[in-house]
Amino acid sequence: MTTQIESTKENFAIAIESMARHYFHLVTMVLGETVKQGNNWIVSSESDPPDWQEYDNKTSWSDFKLILPVYFALYHGLELAMKALLAINDNKIVGHELTKIYSELSKTEDVPSSITSLFSKYIERGGESGILAEFVKANNRSVDDFYDFLRYPTDKSYSVIYNYWTIKYKQEEALSNYKEIINDLAQISREVQQYIKDKLPNT
Repeated sequence: MTTQIESTKENFAIAIESMARHYFHLVTMVLGETVKQGNNWIVSSESDPPDWQEYDNKTSWSDFKLILPVYFALYHGLELAMKALLAINDNKIVGHELTKIYSELSKTEDVPSSITSLFSKYIERGGESGILAEFVKANNRSVDDFYDFLRYPTDKSYSVIYNYWTIKYKQEEALSNYKEIINDLAQISREVQQYIKDKLPNT
């Protein structure tokens, strides 16, 4: 028989932060393999006609096949990590509006700038000059819409089909970005976990 976990702000924060790390781990593992495999989508073949099974095997970890769910996991993990920081400060926010969550987090005085600057990189600048900038501009979206356009290929009315070419088929040019994401997530995970630990009683 399981025992129900007490609904304290500390337990909420720990639970949310733990789940954020699961999403970050997924992103790190997948992008790490994408970098290792070279992110190719154009593959030379000596067979005529081309061996499509061979092509499929060689491009299994390329961004045109996996970057959308990876970016969803990235942004959902960022959302959870910010909510964990807010929860430990007794401020719970519902919904998925990243800029609103980030705005509330930036008002929390003792959250280090080393943490908030990384969130800003993907949220404030993410839709302006960051990894989603080309997409949100081409599709007239906002980073706040990530919960829709990274899960569904159309808007809710089925009147618009999103164009994902701006974040797929990046080949070698994306590898430095993917390495940067991996490093950023390691820092976010480490600092958010430490911040929450420092807030816990008797630690």
